[in-house]
Amino acid sequence: MLIRDLDVAHVDRVAPEITLQDAARILATTGAGTLVVDTQPLSEFTEHDVVRAIALGATCDTKLADIVRPKPGFVRPDAHVPDIAAVLLTTGRHSVVIIDNDNQPVGRIDLASITAAMLGGPSWIGALRVALRVERSL
Repeated sequence: MLIRDLDVAHVDRVAPEITLQDAARILATTGAGTLVVDTQPLSEFTEHDVVRAIALGATCDTKLADIVRPKPGFVRPDAHVPDIAAVLLTTGRHSVVIIDNDNQPVGRIDLASITAAMLGGPSWIGALRVALRVERSL
C-alpha cells in the first residue's frame, strides 16, 4: 500500500515571518502536528520544533525564519505506508507532509490514519500490533 492510496489531510502553509507563538497557536488549533513554511526550499515546523526552540532560548516573538530547524521529513506519494509508519513511530512525530514531484505540498498524513489503513480500521490493539511489527523490522 502506498501513501497515494490514502486520504490525506490539509496541510497549513505559513510565512517564515510569523512568530513562534503564532505557529504554536496554529499547531494547537488544528492538531496537525506539522506546518509547511514557505521558504526556498520549503521547510517544515513541527510540535517538536516548538519545544526545541523554547529550550534554545527562543521567545514567543521569535520569527520562524530565525529558528534553526532540521531538514524536513517530507515524503512522496509513492512511499510505502509501513515505511512511513516506522518513521513516525521511531521519531515520535504525529504526521508527515506529502510533496509532489514539483516539491509542492499536497497534504499530510498522520499516524492514526496510517495505522487505520494498515489494519482496516482504528483500534488500540491494532496500533500496538503495528508498533511491534515496526520495532521488529528496525
